[in-house]
Amino acid sequence: MTILANLLGCQGIDEFRTMIPHMREQGGGRIIQIFSYGGQVAYPGNSLYHASKFGIEGFVESVAQE
Repeated sequence: MTILANLLGCQGIDEFRTMIPHMREQGGGRIIQIFSYGGQVAYPGNSLYHASKFGIEGFVESVAQE
């Protein structure tokens, strides 16, 4: 449930898909990412939470390179 809620439930994913063509057309843009610190460090006992947050972090990094 944690992965489903945190990774697939992220509202920004659909918005990114909508914005990418416009950003390419105008030659760039800015993505401001405000997410949990859990996407950068991990603590014992929270593996699913951290896995989902790392996933969002990786997604945004990939979109930025596109």
